[in-house]
Amino acid sequence: MRPPSLPRWRSVSARSDVPAEKVLAQVVDSVFLSGAAKLDLVVAGEGRNAQEVLKTLDGKVDVTIEKGRLIGFNLRRALLEWWRSWSYDPQQRTSFDKISGNYGIKDGVVRTLGDLSLTWTRNRDHLEWDHYPALTDPRSKSPPQSLSPTPAPGCAPARGR
Repeated sequence: MRPPSLPRWRSVSARSDVPAEKVLAQVVDSVFLSGAAKLDLVVAGEGRNAQEVLKTLDGKVDVTIEKGRLIGFNLRRALLEWWRSWSYDPQQRTSFDKISGNYGIKDGVVRTLGDLSLTWTRNRDHLEWDHYPALTDPRSKSPPQSLSPTPAPGCAPARGR
């Protein structure tokens, strides 16, 4: 007698305007993004219960989050002050227009496919420029058109390039 085959499960789903916080809360301990998420999901697995299905899950997930915030980091500040050791701070934020990524799932393990893409408009959130009064024209409250990075104390600039 042949043993019964395992039940198969397949899901194809597309969702828009889902709060990113709700999606992330299902898979990570600390929510680090907010915004409106668009999810395209194609996954399949087999098993008698949820644990078995998760272990065999294969598929792909495409995620785009728009008009959101990265929670815990101020990327502009980290780039301008690269010599400091920046760590997670829940008070820090980076506003963005769009962040997107593609993920593959094989045997229940999620891996990134390609690079993560982050897009933001320079003038979208002027509050981040307010952290740098020396870099901002106090009369216009607009960011400078160009920046010349200054090396950190003790670091010599590269020569001959």
